[in-house]
Amino acid sequence: MRRMLSVWHVEFAKLGRQVLADAIDAVLLLVLLVPANFLLTVAAVAMMASDQPTWPLLILGNAINFSGFWAYFFFFESSSWQATPGKRLLKLYVTDLWASPMSNSRAVLRAFFVTLNFGLFGMGYLYAFFSSPSQTAQDYLAGTLVLSDEQAV
Repeated sequence: MRRMLSVWHVEFAKLGRQVLADAIDAVLLLVLLVPANFLLTVAAVAMMASDQPTWPLLILGNAINFSGFWAYFFFFESSSWQATPGKRLLKLYVTDLWASPMSNSRAVLRAFFVTLNFGLFGMGYLYAFFSSPSQTAQDYLAGTLVLSDEQAV
């Protein structure tokens, strides 16, 4: 387990590394969600051929994608890793505002806001240009920080 650190001894993650880590995670998520989306596309084509409405599949597809993104971020960032595979690769981890592991309720909130940020094409990253220490909108709203740990394994 990671040592508890005071906020004076932590290194805040640079925005570019956070964006790169999330891009890596987005690619992993796309690979994981392609089979479900492929099946939904095949079903939609079959429904269109028989003049049936396809809007239920659109709703189902969005629900699957949102749930997949949310679960990915929640389970990885609330685990002992405190990071998704993309963040772990770049030696980043997520904490609460006191550099302690996030509670499950914070992890639920953060996963929701990160998923929403992906749906809004990364608009939440813009907040980091106006905050100190480069805290994104999803981190501000969830009360979390992304820190850099060069000693992380």
